[in-house]
Amino acid sequence: MILAGSAAIHTRLHAYTPPATAATSSRYVTVGFVDSVLGPILVLALALLTSTFVMFLVEERVSKFAHQQTLTGISPVTFWVASFVYDFLLYAFACSCFLAVFLFSGWMQGYLQFIILLFALYFWACVPFVYTVSFIFSSPSKANVLLIIWQLVAAFAAMLVLFLLSFQETIDRSLLEIIRSILLCFLPSFAIGNAVMTVGQSSSEKLPSHLLWEWNMLGQHIYRSHRFQPFSGTPGNILFQAKT
Repeated sequence: MILAGSAAIHTRLHAYTPPATAATSSRYVTVGFVDSVLGPILVLALALLTSTFVMFLVEERVSKFAHQQTLTGISPVTFWVASFVYDFLLYAFACSCFLAVFLFSGWMQGYLQFIILLFALYFWACVPFVYTVSFIFSSPSKANVLLIIWQLVAAFAAMLVLFLLSFQETIDRSLLEIIRSILLCFLPSFAIGNAVMTVGQSSSEKLPSHLLWEWNMLGQHIYRSHRFQPFSGTPGNILFQAKT
């Protein structure tokens, strides 16, 4: 403060907030948009990848090559373990490419451990179902196409239904959670799509990573979808194997 006779000049400091420019607004919109569409994009990519696993199994069964391997003394356990390991290596390579893109672009920094966990659990949940379905078809290409359609249509339809129901004020929230729980139990693609969107939203909001372990975040996705689905597909695979 400076005194000059009966008058005084007061000096203050105020924080200056620069106005948002088009570049900064575009950057924030882009980040939010990527976090929103990342889940459906991964559902599409993983559905295309895991659906191809059925082609080799159908071809080996139709051509009787799997039966010839059994006649040479290779046990069914060895056959299925070898198929599982081969599919896992192919799946792990594809997921490593996704993670490399995330690291290079700076997406979900500090949350990639959750993405790795979701990738592993999706493989564990989806592969038993794919192996069981392979006994139903006699055409590898038809099995691949129908499995892709099933995974994509079912997952996106479930997302759309829950999205529309969430805006209905007449729908009880407890009923909505029951519907979500049922869909998580039977649709691995829907489960990973919702889980990745949850991680992306938490990353954009800079939430502490330990909060994602809570039940209403990723807890229910991990428990319901990735504990029920593997054990629901494995008995069917064993029954079909015993029948053939």
